[in-house]
Amino acid sequence: MSDKIIINTGTKRNKKDEDLLLNKEKKQALPPEKPVESEAPIPLDENVWGNDYKLVKKLDEKVLADRRLFVRVRHIQKVNCTVMYDKNGMQPIELPKPIQLLVIDVSMGGIGVISEQEINVGDILGIQLILDNIPYDIKCEVVYCFPSENKYRAGLKLAQKDKRFVKHLKIYVARISLTSQYGHARNDKE
Repeated sequence: MSDKIIINTGTKRNKKDEDLLLNKEKKQALPPEKPVESEAPIPLDENVWGNDYKLVKKLDEKVLADRRLFVRVRHIQKVNCTVMYDKNGMQPIELPKPIQLLVIDVSMGGIGVISEQEINVGDILGIQLILDNIPYDIKCEVVYCFPSENKYRAGLKLAQKDKRFVKHLKIYVARISLTSQYGHARNDKE
């Protein structure tokens, strides 16, 4: 509040004058504004992992139909695959050299990754994925893998469903997709 005392002079003020006076008093009472720090712009998805148009051209109709069933959200995380499983998904096979993967999106249907090396379709990989600081050891089957800009773009689907992980993934995808496409709170004023 300001130290000013306003005495009614008997003249009528219009609404515009009153608003100007109130705004002036509010500005004096508030501390000076700090400069707003601008966040770095979020890069477009195609600049992070390649254009989906390229992906769509390389996938068969069944894989495309499966992709359309679920909402995908961006989830960037580096993971190492140190274990593969036999076709039954039971016997772990230790890899001599870990496969480094960059997880780029997740959905209830699977996980999109980028790899430095080619991964065979049908391989079952053991990876540790972290959602909301909770680690999950999951088994994923490689559904597709093709070269893309000196790397490999691959799609994984859950080979063995852990109820705890699936429940958390469902909540995670819903929360991220509802807040915004990139997981930041939306500013409706922009």
